[in-house]
Amino acid sequence: MIQTAQNLLQGANDERFLKIRRNRSNSASFLNPGEILARHTRAMDAFARVAVVAAYLFLNVVTVCGTLHYIAMHDGPADAVFDLNVLARIAVAIFLATFMGFVTLRSRPRRKAAGLLPRITAFTGSFMMLSLPLFPAHEMPLHIALLSAVLIFVGDGLAVFVVWRLGRSVSLMAEARRLITAGPYAIVRHPLYLVEEAAILGIWLQFASPTTLAMLIVHALFQFQRMLNEEQVLHAEFAEYESYASTTPRLIPGL
Repeated sequence: MIQTAQNLLQGANDERFLKIRRNRSNSASFLNPGEILARHTRAMDAFARVAVVAAYLFLNVVTVCGTLHYIAMHDGPADAVFDLNVLARIAVAIFLATFMGFVTLRSRPRRKAAGLLPRITAFTGSFMMLSLPLFPAHEMPLHIALLSAVLIFVGDGLAVFVVWRLGRSVSLMAEARRLITAGPYAIVRHPLYLVEEAAILGIWLQFASPTTLAMLIVHALFQFQRMLNEEQVLHAEFAEYESYASTTPRLIPGL
């Protein structure tokens, strides 16, 4: 009788174990497509966030070290060009740190551009002009040197303000989180591209040549395509975007 009871108990345990395994197997086998897509989206967003933060952290370290080296190597009394160049480099470092911080804290996108091409466009537009220092720099007349420093300082200084206004909606890729129409976005639809291009133009002046001019033009074309990609995503996600776009210039105030 004792043996029979033990066999019945063992059978019940085995049956319970098999039932648990079947339930787990069924749960794994019958994940709905929406849940699979949500898991994939979360994983991709986490990977993109880590990659962007790592890239901008590296750029910031290089910028800070380069600024310290620039100050240490300066021979002679400070002048307007030197002072503006130091301020410009500090503005770049602050911009990179601000962007990196908000990417770390940003919310998940409600919609993003589909396909590989928008991602290639965003990556190329963001980083291709970092290759400018690979080309030889040249001596600039005083007025060009001052213009270069002012463009970098003003461009990156305003970029900090724009990124701060974007907050947790900031992104490299064409993604929709919130529709922001106040502040600089009440003046033009893409203020960050506008001020970033001013800073890039200031850097380009230090390496100006026919080759780097061609790079600058190609870069501008990539940036324009990024604007179109973002507009498409925002238009699809926010019904009010059409009204906003009809009353707000794309890039140049008043045009």
